[in-house]
Amino acid sequence: MNDPSCRWLLADVGGTNCRFAVAADDGEITAATHFPTAASDGPAQAIHRAIGEATRPRPLGIALAVAGPVQSDRVDMTNATWSFSISALARTIGVPVLVTNDFVAASYALTHVAPRDLPLVGPSPPLSGHRDLGTRVVLGPGTGLGVGIVAPVRGGWTAVPSEAGHMTAAARDADEDELIAFARREHAHVSWERLISGSGLELVHRWVTQRLGLDPATRDAASIASAPDDPGCRDSRRRFALLLGSFAADVALAARASGGVYLTGGVLEGLGTRFDAQAFRSRFETSGRSSALLAQIATARIADPLAPFRGLASAIESAAHGDTPSGCRFVEA
Repeated sequence: MNDPSCRWLLADVGGTNCRFAVAADDGEITAATHFPTAASDGPAQAIHRAIGEATRPRPLGIALAVAGPVQSDRVDMTNATWSFSISALARTIGVPVLVTNDFVAASYALTHVAPRDLPLVGPSPPLSGHRDLGTRVVLGPGTGLGVGIVAPVRGGWTAVPSEAGHMTAAARDADEDELIAFARREHAHVSWERLISGSGLELVHRWVTQRLGLDPATRDAASIASAPDDPGCRDSRRRFALLLGSFAADVALAARASGGVYLTGGVLEGLGTRFDAQAFRSRFETSGRSSALLAQIATARIADPLAPFRGLASAIESAAHGDTPSGCRFVEA
């Protein structure tokens, strides 16, 4: 494998957008280009486009974080039409290829993001320290609902791939019983992703407007997130924050995430300051006998836009030393 100090093209491929960055010879990561995932019929076409737009000279390797499970040579993205073979991609591109799930990359990024880029969410206890060795969880509502877990091991960290976003959603109150019943009219299985995602925010808004007897006009997630004074949008945003708090608490308990829970994703970016952090944190800590335990776990946002690429760069460095990280697949050209 080529030395990790050499130039690599890094890709963060979600259900909606492909973002690319370049890892330069000195290890610096620079955002390069982006375009819709649907604009390419697969990774080879997207990579060729990005190489043309983003990098000179030609990269010596490609690393992709994709929104879907990476379990074998065959990768099928969950919320996009891409389906490809990693080994065939390496042969087509002609350089080594490393592929991992996008939230595995986000998990490894948590060990590299600067503390200043991890602002607290809600009335949270402080993070116990950037070098704290507690297990950490990262959650990201976007086109789908990504989940990553990173746990300490001797001499470093290991990511635990997770598809927790597809677990069955559970109600915390009678209103949410109604919401889930409403969602079942559209989905045979109401997973957390059906409620906590871009399309989930839209579903919540449809339910809220019906309950309040408001104009049922269809809104997309972006307009629901940004409308400042619309009561249906305001109530939808609050319910979304409550649901995310419930889910975050469940995953934190499952992982015993003493190192903190970290939020990212396109929906939260769209919400910005309209994300109801107080409602999120209140629900996060309201879990019966586990409330005291959850009250000790910090919640924070990942404010570093290059975080996924830092996770990929970390994986490349490990693979360069013959130790491909957990959750990643590396293929020579």
